[in-house]
Parts: sequence; structure tokens; C-alpha cells
Amino acid sequence: MDEILDVLDESGDLTGEIMPRKDIQQSGKWHKAAHVWIINSKNELLITRRSLNANTSPGAWTMSAGGHVAAGESSFDCAKRELAEEVGVDLPKNKFKYLFTTKFRSGDLFPGKNVNQFNDVFLVEADIRPDQVKPDLNEVIDVKYINYKKLQEQITKDEIEMTPQYEQFDKLFAYISSSLE
Repeated sequence: MDEILDVLDESGDLTGEIMPRKDIQQSGKWHKAAHVWIINSKNELLITRRSLNANTSPGAWTMSAGGHVAAGESSFDCAKRELAEEVGVDLPKNKFKYLFTTKFRSGDLFPGKNVNQFNDVFLVEADIRPDQVKPDLNEVIDVKYINYKKLQEQITKDEIEMTPQYEQFDKLFAYISSSLE
């Protein structure tokens, strides 16, 4: 069954319309996703590698977890749900810190794709051991920790295949850098 999502206008406000995910993405209408980044006390980010069957960026590395916000669902609830579903990490809602929202237009990067979404980005500060991570192998084929500065460098030098969330990366790295000062 296809997820049912709220349709947003270009400012991110609810329009009152709901649509199946497939239809909303084909139509190019705006909707919302929640992205979660886990950072541990060593300043390492938990990144995940997308399934080879993903509809965009198959096999690319990406945030710790993420997904579409269902109709009537809050971004916080979606972030918590996706982290549990994708990597098997169930944390209390108070561990999730909202950082910022970015706008993503897939047509700018993927010819023929028409996905327009707002990404609410959350940071979780937690020392999750690798053996505590239980990825859903239908969505995530690998997980690893990487120092945020090393990841930033690899993205800048195009040494790692990441999902193309460049604005998000820039804002995330700036936030982490400033919070460590």
C-alpha cells in the first residue's frame, strides 16, 4: 500500500489535499520528509547506504534515517518512526533536536524526476554501538560511523557517493562545527 502524504504549497503550508506518495511525486507537488542524523561523542556521524533497489540514488550513502511524513503525522514522529524502522534504533522523542528545513527539487539533479519536498532535519546525540544498529535490509544495506570532518572532506572532494543533499550537508556541518566551539 502506498503511503498517503499531505500536499504542501511552495511555502511549506498544508493545502488540505492528501495524495498517495507515488502520485504526489509524479505530479511534482510539494510534500515533507524527515531526515535524522545520529552523532556520537567522538563527533562521528552514523551514515547508511541505500538499497540498490531505491528509486533515487541506489547504493549511495545518506543520513542515519529518513522518510516521508505521512498525512497528519508530525515531523518529529516521522523522524522517530523512520529511525526505528530503518536502523532498528528506538529512542525517546526528546533525543531528537530539530535543526532546520531545506527545500529539495529532484528535477534539478535527476532528469525525468519531479520530486519536490521539504526536508525537516533532526540531530540525535547518542552513543549507539554498531551492534545496536539493526538495519532493514530492504532499505539499508550498510551502516558506518565516520568523523563529520572526514565526511565533509570526502563530500567536497567527491570521494564518497552521497545522496545529493548538498544544502543539508553544508548546514549540518556548520551547525556541528559551531556547537563544538
